[in-house]
Amino acid sequence: KKGFDLFAAQRGVEVLSLPTGQGLIFKP
Repeated sequence: KKGFDLFAAQRGVEVLSLPTGQGLIFKP
């Protein structure tokens, strides 16, 4: 998950982790 957070952070998006282990990306 850390790698994905970094991937998203570099694009200025926020990652919301779901209980299922999946992630949703939201653009502020």
